[in-house]
Amino acid sequence: MKILLYFVVMITSGDIYQHHKHDPSGLENNYTYKIIDTAFDAEKQEKVVIYKPLYDCEYKLFTRSRENFLEIIKVNNQKRSRFVKIKSKA
Repeated sequence: MKILLYFVVMITSGDIYQHHKHDPSGLENNYTYKIIDTAFDAEKQEKVVIYKPLYDCEYKLFTRSRENFLEIIKVNNQKRSRFVKIKSKA
C-alpha cells in the first residue's frame, strides 16, 4: 500500500529564497531571490512564481512554474529542494 504525504507550501510575497546553486563563499546574495507574487499562466494553465534577483543580473524578474519552483531535485546524488526559503516576510 502506497502512502501519499501531502502538504501545502505557502509562497508569500516578500519571502527570500536561495537557489540550490547558491555559493555561501561567493558574491553576496548570489542566487538569492525575493518573491514578488504568484500568478496564473493562462496559456499553460498553471500557477507561476514571480521573483526578483537580489544580486546584479541582466534581468529584473524571473518566472517559474510553482511546481518547478518547489521541485525536489537530485544534486551530486543527494535530493534537495530547488529553492529554499531563508527568510519569511517580516
